[in-house]
Amino acid sequence: MQLERRDAVLVLLAPALMLWLDWNGLRAWFHQDDFAWLALARSVNSPESLWRALLEPAAQGTVRIWSERLFFLVLERLSGLDHRPFHLAVLATQTANLGLLYWLTLRMSRSRMAATAAPLLWAASPALAVPLAWLSAYNQILCAFFALAAFACLLRWLDTGRRAWFAAQAALFVLGFGALEVMVVYPALATAWCWLERRRVPVPVWWLWAPSLLFAAAHMALIPKPSTGVYARHWDGSMALTYRQYWKLALAAEPSQGPPALPWLPRPAAGTAAAAAALAWVAFAARRGLVLPVFGLLWFTAALAPVLPLRDHVSDYYLTLPAVGVAWVFASGLAEACRRAKPLCAGAAAVTVLLAIQTGTAHRASADWRYGRGREARYLYHALERAAELHRERLLVVSGIDSELFWGAFFDARLLFRQRICLDPREAGQIDVPAGFNSIAPAVCQPAEIGAAARRRMLTAYRWEPRERRLRAWTRLYFHRLPRAWLELPPSDLALASADDERWLLHGWHQPEAGGRWMGREAEALLAAPAGAGRRLRVAGLRPANLLERPIELRVLVEEREIGRVRVERARPSFDALLPMPEQRGEGGVRVRLSVDRTDRAPGDVRELGLFLTRLAVQ
Repeated sequence: MQLERRDAVLVLLAPALMLWLDWNGLRAWFHQDDFAWLALARSVNSPESLWRALLEPAAQGTVRIWSERLFFLVLERLSGLDHRPFHLAVLATQTANLGLLYWLTLRMSRSRMAATAAPLLWAASPALAVPLAWLSAYNQILCAFFALAAFACLLRWLDTGRRAWFAAQAALFVLGFGALEVMVVYPALATAWCWLERRRVPVPVWWLWAPSLLFAAAHMALIPKPSTGVYARHWDGSMALTYRQYWKLALAAEPSQGPPALPWLPRPAAGTAAAAAALAWVAFAARRGLVLPVFGLLWFTAALAPVLPLRDHVSDYYLTLPAVGVAWVFASGLAEACRRAKPLCAGAAAVTVLLAIQTGTAHRASADWRYGRGREARYLYHALERAAELHRERLLVVSGIDSELFWGAFFDARLLFRQRICLDPREAGQIDVPAGFNSIAPAVCQPAEIGAAARRRMLTAYRWEPRERRLRAWTRLYFHRLPRAWLELPPSDLALASADDERWLLHGWHQPEAGGRWMGREAEALLAAPAGAGRRLRVAGLRPANLLERPIELRVLVEEREIGRVRVERARPSFDALLPMPEQRGEGGVRVRLSVDRTDRAPGDVRELGLFLTRLAVQ
């Protein structure tokens, strides 16, 4: 069908609905993982760091160059913490997606009613509320763009036979891997449509499987998969139950998705009715040879397949691309019913409107919730920013943070500050840690570092007041409530250039100098015991070139257990090493012993000189 003037009006209905449903969501501030990506953007200061930021695998080994790396790198550099340009990019991409879906549905169904209904149903889907409000989920929106645009090019190639359309499709398909790994299913979608529409699959379409198979093989071989936790994969019968759960989420049939859209019709009942109508329609269409509803169910299943093994990580935003298939099923049913008879049309329209109300209310509730969480994150971040400006170079200990605010803002927002901001360790037990999450230790102050900061008068304490949405200073009261034992703990970061921490330097050290302290052939120190596994000992220092005629080796032991060696040569007289620390129990100290294989003496200096240490800390 050729596009007409009325299509310009019809195609705008879905973006208008999106703006109404997502008005708050599209104004949501940064939240959760957004801060980690913003911190990554701020860490880029050289070509090497840019290359690392773009290509270094992140959580679960993902490398989403377009939707996460460049999205945050470019916009953070242009607009800083102004969230509006980020949301404008999301809005523009999703508007293009809705336009593509209108054209695709018009081409596949030859019905303007279906072409109008499909984008409206997709816009109302609860699956889109999160990726439109949460910037870290932009990968879902961008992946949908690559998939829909590639599929549009496929249809144009099938209609015209022009190779340029197939080449454009292949380019969009391959680029889609940089948005989201789900793009790997695109060849299955293209193959299914060709078979359903033409009962044959052109040879060039089979070649689309090669990039997907190569990507899947590389992903499985090079990226380690967790065997425990929420991202553990379960290739068993639970996948069927997970599929059923996603189907219910797509139809907003879970009670957790908000109060009933209609007071007299509970969400599960409405979802069951919609599911029964959809499956009956697909079965009828399959017998009559109608393609679009069958393809819609196949699209939903194939696009959902990569996340079905994630039994313990069912998330509604994973439905962003699969929900297109749901929209095709119901939109095609409405169009076909209205072609046949008025009573059928009235019944199909009632089911479609009921579904739109059911999903739209859940969508709106989710978008509003995200807006509220982003607002809380904004209040906390700006309060922390002000506290950091007032108390530079001091340890900031924060109390009164609940689990929701901790994960929504505090855990990752602290990465945007140069100084240490952490949670009072006595409140760490009140934070709900998701199953499979490694540890919240990096965001929690250790008693030893609080004690060291208090002794050095470098401690500032704040308490979050949720009703007032501000931080209240209470350093003096906090100090008086500190356990006395904390003040006697060795520090996790020794001030080698100061006499304040000499009590923790056991033997083998010379007098402090600017920037650090010389050790002899062997030196020992007490450091705070590392909290949990995965901590490292940082040892930094130098050996002046005039004393470095031959290489010198530093041997490091913790509690008489060697953890590593550092070799210092004339070409690189300074060093900064991170060595793995053995896990320790309790809050006491650990003995660190440093030894060098030879020493020297400077002219006019009677001291035996090993290395000049500038940093000795547990991180």
